[in-house]
Amino acid sequence: MDDEDLLTFERIAVTPELIDQLKLPSRPNKITDTRHETFIREFPGYEATELDAIRPGTLREMVQNCILSLVDPDAVDRIKHEEQQARELASQIQRSVRGRA
Repeated sequence: MDDEDLLTFERIAVTPELIDQLKLPSRPNKITDTRHETFIREFPGYEATELDAIRPGTLREMVQNCILSLVDPDAVDRIKHEEQQARELASQIQRSVRGRA
C-alpha cells in the first residue's frame, strides 16, 4: 500500500458553491499573502472567506455527513448499539457502587 492510499483530502466547507449558497461574508484578499496568486488562480472572482463564517451547527452537520458517507452504516449501527450497552452497564455499576456506600 502506498502512502498516498492512506489519506485523501476533500474540501467540504468554504467552497465557492457553499459561499454562494450560504451567502458567507468575505474580505478582500491580502496581496502580500504568499498564497494570494494561487488563491486568485484557483478561485477567480472570490475574496477570502473564513471558516468561522459558517455556523458551528452547520459545519458540524457537514463534517458528520461527510464522514458517515465514507463508513459502513451497519458498522456504525453496531458501534452505537455497543456504546449504548456499555453506557447501561456503567450506569448499573455506578448504581451498585452507590448502594454500597
